[in-house]
Amino acid sequence: MRNLSFVFGVMLWVVPYVSASAGGRGKENARRSEMLEQTIHYRTAQVDGLSIFYREAGPKDAPTILFLHGFPSSSRMFNPLFQRLSGKYHLIAPDYPGFGQSDHPDPAAFAYTFDHIATVIDHFVTTVGLIRYSLYLQDYGGPVGPEVLDVGSELSAGRFSFNLLERRLPT
Repeated sequence: MRNLSFVFGVMLWVVPYVSASAGGRGKENARRSEMLEQTIHYRTAQVDGLSIFYREAGPKDAPTILFLHGFPSSSRMFNPLFQRLSGKYHLIAPDYPGFGQSDHPDPAAFAYTFDHIATVIDHFVTTVGLIRYSLYLQDYGGPVGPEVLDVGSELSAGRFSFNLLERRLPT
């Protein structure tokens, strides 16, 4: 059975901004932000015949957070979080097929369904070698993230949710 801890994702947004604004450390924070920006790596992985683009930052031996983006966005939406969290966590954010810098397969040849995207992301997780990770889900990540867990990965350490698209199952 999966042991998921649910944490409200707003805390990831609010806490860093509150602490960054305290004490008037504008120049120090700008310098730190610039240094952290340089630690974000831009990579691709071959998954199911597709080139999946992803951003990666932080020490690989730290707790891992897998970020799943919303519509009509890409992994770029997580850059501010990457800048703030990469000193403490291993962060990975892929672009779904058809989004951002990942391949955009023809809809006649690729089913753009939550289930199929979840399968591709599950294969991505295996390809990049994630073993234990937490999920940060936003919008489309809401229906894709749980499907990733259902498809085959029971390795999640937790889930952070923010502004999710709810997927209602037929009754």
